[in-house]
Amino acid sequence: MKFFKYTSLYVFIAVSALLPFTGASCSVFTTPLGKALKRNQTAVLKRASASELIEFSRTPYASSPETTKALMDLLAGTDIEELTALSLRDKETALKLAMDVSFPMSTLKSVTQEALIAVDGGLSNEEAGRIIIKLIDGINTFNTSALSALLTDTEVMRSADSSVLVDASLALLIQTTADIYDSAAHDIDFKNDSVDTIINKILGGQSGFEEKKAALRASLTAIKLLSGESVKSSAEIPVLRVIDASQTKFIGLIPLDTFLAGFGK
Repeated sequence: MKFFKYTSLYVFIAVSALLPFTGASCSVFTTPLGKALKRNQTAVLKRASASELIEFSRTPYASSPETTKALMDLLAGTDIEELTALSLRDKETALKLAMDVSFPMSTLKSVTQEALIAVDGGLSNEEAGRIIIKLIDGINTFNTSALSALLTDTEVMRSADSSVLVDASLALLIQTTADIYDSAAHDIDFKNDSVDTIINKILGGQSGFEEKKAALRASLTAIKLLSGESVKSSAEIPVLRVIDASQTKFIGLIPLDTFLAGFGK
């Protein structure tokens, strides 16, 4: 006879997942079980594995900005080996979660409206620049270590959906440069400059900033890959994808090259 051991997190996930099908509502938290789950949520999540955190992120009770930010911060505390061992589906879920955490819905709605208005004639560099400023003004910060690790994961670079990659890589670029954007160089050539050159231009050649450098390297490596270049993953494995760069669009609307042309404008 086999016995199955369920962690507190799996109980929380099971209850959360079943609620929509049982007709229950948020009033579950008025019950003794619900109150215990709500009270102990943070403590339970701290003990969760990376795969458990991802599974929890798919439940209805992981939709608040505070919870999704906590999930990304907790994922950043997991081992790299644990992150790379995730399934591709779980890795893509984590990348989507990072995008969702990065920008408030109100900011994305405003940016989407601007992009739709300009979709026929295309965005000018200045219009793209204003969108970047709007994204910077609305950015939500969190520990980006897990995001950086996933963007340079060999499997992600080879097989992840390009729309997921472009959103996550640009969200990381915006988050990493938000506090230094005004002083960053404005003559960056994202197509022809090397990753190291772009990092030096953004940081003004200053020493230190090791965490920023790691995040920028991850973001820019993914951007180069999405631009059709051969790059190396964190495992030093060369990766090249056949991608139509003109169809690689931030939030499904803004072409990658147009977005990058607005950087610093």
